[in-house]
Amino acid sequence: VRLGLTKLPDGVNWPLFAGGACLGGIGFTMALFVNGLAFPGAEHAAAEAAGKVGTLLGSLVSSVVGAAVLVAVLWRRRG
Repeated sequence: VRLGLTKLPDGVNWPLFAGGACLGGIGFTMALFVNGLAFPGAEHAAAEAAGKVGTLLGSLVSSVVGAAVLVAVLWRRRG
């Protein structure tokens, strides 16, 4: 955008864009798949479980932060 190669869509500002970007962190299915490949078998069960918990917590944080940013931006736009 700063280089002038593109522009934000109509009705989208940087705070709204940032909220949507936070929601992009929810994509946990590939992370769980890679975690399963990285720690296969029973000998890595604890590491696999930790990876799953970390992935799900990261997705939860992304969804909460993204939703909070979007609600705040849209609430401010409304009033």
